[in-house]
Amino acid sequence: MKKLKCGVIGCGRIGCGFDEILSRTLIRTHALSYYKNPKSELVALCDIDKKKLEYYGKKYKIEKVYENSKDMFEDQKLDCVSICTTANEHFKLVKEAIKNDVKGIIIEKPISNSLDSAEKIIKLCKKSNVVLAVNHQRRFDPFYHLLSKLINQKKNGNVQNVNVYYGGGIANSGSHIYDVLRFFFGDVKSLNANVSLNSSNNMQDPNYDVKIQFKNKIRCNLVGINFKNYGIAEIDILFAKKRFSIDLVTNQVKIFEVLSRVQDYKLLQLSKQLKGKRPATDIRLVIENFINCVQTRKNPFCTGYDGYKSLELVVGSILSAKSRRELQIPFKNKNYKIESR
Repeated sequence: MKKLKCGVIGCGRIGCGFDEILSRTLIRTHALSYYKNPKSELVALCDIDKKKLEYYGKKYKIEKVYENSKDMFEDQKLDCVSICTTANEHFKLVKEAIKNDVKGIIIEKPISNSLDSAEKIIKLCKKSNVVLAVNHQRRFDPFYHLLSKLINQKKNGNVQNVNVYYGGGIANSGSHIYDVLRFFFGDVKSLNANVSLNSSNNMQDPNYDVKIQFKNKIRCNLVGINFKNYGIAEIDILFAKKRFSIDLVTNQVKIFEVLSRVQDYKLLQLSKQLKGKRPATDIRLVIENFINCVQTRKNPFCTGYDGYKSLELVVGSILSAKSRRELQIPFKNKNYKIESR
């Protein structure tokens, strides 16, 4: 099958920068993923920073680089494009890509800066028969599909509570957390949020502490930690019979179950440890699935709808904190714009 011609808009960290120091075992950027994938050819880069364009153009042996996306689309007949810019640029770039007959678009999270524009992105892609994927990378990892099956086994007993610890902001890190929680437990019924006292290290994107209730009645506490001290992203699931402690960065899971009794209560002890083949920062599986879906016209593991629902929970957390009340999902305010990332 003919290689797909691919371009990257935005040569920052996830576009090109995270693979500045090349690793033999990890691929952390869109550019290197396309460059290494046997089914794709990286033919174009676009960024407003001339120095980045010159540097990464030479690194990936690309003859033409572009400071303007319009020029890139008109000059190159791209099959696929990765949009790795700030969220407020996403809708405009999707429109340009569709106008120039791309077959597939993958957008960095969050899908957009408002639910209204996210909805328009999804509708445009559907109308034009363009494959749309959003880079919530854990959905693309078979390890998380295995975890979802293990979590939803009846032999674990009912879920008593879920606690999540994260830092780095509700839009930046929280959007990933929300996507994983939806993948494990389904859609959310309501949110009750407050701005966390623990700093995210980004004034434009603070941490929020959120009480979440899912439609299946499972309850979850999302707790922000001070990102200035250290980074953490963990989910602790307390079942009636077991406990799952999941590290979302290293992709390691500790499973505890009742193995002994101390006086008048049962004691949980570590019974099993699982580990994914790659850490969560490796995105080669994302691009592999995306390329395959463009070629076969199938839906990717993380669709535009999934990206929309994750953004909905981010926006919902902010609006709940602003109004100081519980917010039911879905809500009517689709025009609220989050700070661009």
